[in-house]
Amino acid sequence: MNECDELAGVEWLYVVTVPPKIERQDTAFSVVEEREVILPCRVSGVPTPVVRWTRENVTVASDDVRYRVLRSHWLAIPIVRLRNIAFRGK
Repeated sequence: MNECDELAGVEWLYVVTVPPKIERQDTAFSVVEEREVILPCRVSGVPTPVVRWTRENVTVASDDVRYRVLRSHWLAIPIVRLRNIAFRGK
């Protein structure tokens, strides 16, 4: 109510959420050692899901120069070495 005892206005806020969805990737990668590879991770949802890449149950740190998590949530490994192959997105 305002000073004149009149209803000034009504506002409604609708919150819509969409559960996270991870698009299944049935793609096998052939990678050349010492070259770059980019691993896709296609996700959707509202709010935007948080993507975390892990290797042997350890989260890839955002400041680790061996890997880059791209804005698209994909993982870039600039120089692939055999010890880098056990990755999965969560």
